Order: sequence, then C-alpha cells, then structure tokens
Amino acid sequence: MIEPTQTSPSPTVSTDSEPRPVPGCYLCDNIAHERDRARANRDSDLVRYCNDRMRRHVTSQHPTR
Repeated sequence: MIEPTQTSPSPTVSTDSEPRPVPGCYLCDNIAHERDRARANRDSDLVRYCNDRMRRHVTSQHPTR
C-alpha cells in the first residue's frame, strides 16, 4: 500500500523589498493591482514578474524616486 505524502504549503513571496507604485501613476497602479491578484491566487511566478516590471518601470519613468 502506498502511503500519502505530505506536501508543503505553497511558498509565500516576501514583500520586504517589493517596489512600491508611484502615487498618481496609472501604470504603477495597474502593475500593483496585477501583483495583488497574483498574490491572492498564490502565483509566485507572476508576483516576481510584476515586481520586475514595476522595478523597470519605476527606474525608467520615475528616475528621481
């Protein structure tokens, strides 16, 4: 008889060093909402992708931040 194996819970994505949206920026807000939905669905790959997009956007469009 095969015994069931325990699965570990899905890894959570750390929010310690996540880029923050710039207030009033539509694209920042859009990416942040997509990241929130991904986190709610436990899609850590999409959360990381959104963080990368946010970092690239903030660096290129909001360089004084």
